[in-house]
Order: sequence, then structure tokens, then C-alpha cells
Amino acid sequence: MMKFGHGLVAVDEASATAVATILWWLWDDAHASLGMVIVDPAHRSRGLGRQLMQTALDEIGGRAVLLHATESGVPLYKGLGFRRLGIVEQWQGDLNQNAPGPAASAFPVAEFIERDSACFGAGRSPLLTELCRTGDIVATKDKRAVALVRDFGRGRQIGPVLSDSVADALALLAALPSRGFHRIDVTDPIGAVQELLSGKGLCWVGVVVAMVRGHWPRSSRSFALLSQGYG
Repeated sequence: MMKFGHGLVAVDEASATAVATILWWLWDDAHASLGMVIVDPAHRSRGLGRQLMQTALDEIGGRAVLLHATESGVPLYKGLGFRRLGIVEQWQGDLNQNAPGPAASAFPVAEFIERDSACFGAGRSPLLTELCRTGDIVATKDKRAVALVRDFGRGRQIGPVLSDSVADALALLAALPSRGFHRIDVTDPIGAVQELLSGKGLCWVGVVVAMVRGHWPRSSRSFALLSQGYG
């Protein structure tokens, strides 16, 4: 959500129109995320994207920075000191759920935010507090897996999904009570996750590369399906 971040817009003086954008989010004193690096096709190959990136990185300071890149953008980010972490797949479609699923809002918001911090590797309490206010927190009965489901675009966004194991996360996804159009962004997906999502009516629609500059201490104990825009 833009109100929790910062941004820059490059404007063409001749036409007084925006030709490039960049946004970033400062999670704490050591971590930040960066996104929405968009340059109008007519203004590409002029170094504008690099200029915006460098300005944003100067504002971010010494924090570790996480972003998601298209393959065409990878060389730019590598030149600025970013390295690959993995991939993020986007899946979306009409969810054909028949299972009753866990009860919504059956999990404390504070505990959900604490778990997210362990999975994500940085605290993003203001953002998640707002998202939880308007979304539904769902959990398995044993609370080994928990997820946020919220309104997003033309339907609903699933994520983050937080669990110590893939098996528990899959159990939660299999039992989600929602129907209709949904989107989920999956970090470094494995076959079992892809098979379940496909079986529930979702389709693969794209992939981006997760990249980081600096040290980002993700938890080795936790499994997470993270929203691409913020994770």
C-alpha cells in the first residue's frame, strides 16, 4: 500500500507527463523493499531507470533491499549490487473450493504479525495491521499454518501464508473456504504447491526474479508464500 512507502516520479518537461516511477518501503532500520520501477517505452535506454534506482537507494541508505524483477530488468539490478534469491510465480483464477475451511479471524493479529516477521526477515507491522483490519486471517485447527485473505483488484489475494512446513501450508490452502477470483504469489514453488493450486482452478500467469542487495536474514525454519507487492 502506497501510504506506507515513498516514491519518485520522473516528468518529461516538454509534455508535462510522467515517464517513470519508483516506490520503496522502509520496514525498519535494516530492511527495505523496492518496486514499481516503470519507465515509459519511449524513454527507455536513456539511463532513466538507473537514475531513479540510484536516487532511491541513496534515500534507503545502508538497509538491505528486496525487490522483484522481470528477466529484462535483472542486468540493471545486478549492476547496482543486487543478487538473485529465487523466483516468485503468480497464480490466479476462480478458486473452486468446496471444503468448509477454517473459521475466519480465528487467529490473533499480533501473533500473525510476529510470525510474518520471522518468515519475511523484517518487521512490517504498520502494513500488516492495516491489511488485517480489512482482510480475514484463517488458520488450521492446530494453528500450524495461518494466512491472510484480503480484497485485491478484481477478487481476493491469498498471502502471506505462514507455516513451519510445506505440508501444513498445503493443508491450509486445500481448506480455504473462499470461492471466486483469487491471486497468490508463490516463492520458489515446488511441484506439490503447483499441483494443488492447479487443482483448485488457479492458473500460472507469470514469474519474476526475487533479488536482494545486502544481507536479508530469512528464517530457515519457516515456510512462506508471500505477496509479491510487499514481500
